Amino acid sequence: MTATAFFDVPQAPHTTTAGEVRLPILYGDASLFQAFFLADAWAARRALEGTGLEPVVVGPKAIAGLAFLDHRDTSLGPHHEAALGLVVRLAGDRSALRLLAGDLRSVGRQRRLGFHVLHLPVTTAAARAAGGEIWGYPTFLADLPLDFTPGRFRGEVVDPTTGEPSVVLEGRVPAGVPGVGLDVVLYSRRDGAILRTVVDVRARVETSLGRALCLRVGPSAHPMAESVRALGLEGASPLFVQRSLTFQARLPPGVRVG
Repeated sequence: MTATAFFDVPQAPHTTTAGEVRLPILYGDASLFQAFFLADAWAARRALEGTGLEPVVVGPKAIAGLAFLDHRDTSLGPHHEAALGLVVRLAGDRSALRLLAGDLRSVGRQRRLGFHVLHLPVTTAAARAAGGEIWGYPTFLADLPLDFTPGRFRGEVVDPTTGEPSVVLEGRVPAGVPGVGLDVVLYSRRDGAILRTVVDVRARVETSLGRALCLRVGPSAHPMAESVRALGLEGASPLFVQRSLTFQARLPPGVRVG
């Protein structure tokens, strides 16, 4: 990993069932593709029952995100990762809705909205153990073939039981608008408490319309495929997508907020 000021931070050891992890985890070289959809709000509320979180709703719809990452150089080792999540707020925090536009523009540590991950497939045991044991993320092992061909994208989650494609996002990616990647706020539950984690991001991203892509679900009965169906995303095209071939990040421990 290239030594830069961004990665010049103290790290502390943390033991998992797959070995020692040093926090924050440093992601030095990755490609990212993330897509944002309008999802069924009733299904989103049901998916969040018991979490202490509520979906952010725009009219009759919630906001869902699906991300794929090719981590080539990390302090956790190279691996692929995907995440299906919902944009959320802490239950009862009505002020977050009134501040929606400003909240999205603010820096991560001031932001009150965030993502709650519903499913987090990864390709290594180290990533599965770290995500599940340290932050309470719903990690599972799966093959994740990724294709970042210029002008196109294909990301696939393979059903770990059947070996068949379970969730596939594929299509053409038109030229977009360049910009800077935002820090990511993640809400999760661990040991009965809500954790809030701010992922520090350094990346150049390109934002494009997503209508030339389609999210497909195979015959899989895997819970991730079932969530895509329940949220009304099967056969859907994203509102917009973001792509980065130079993604870097720091993933620190979470902080209890409830």
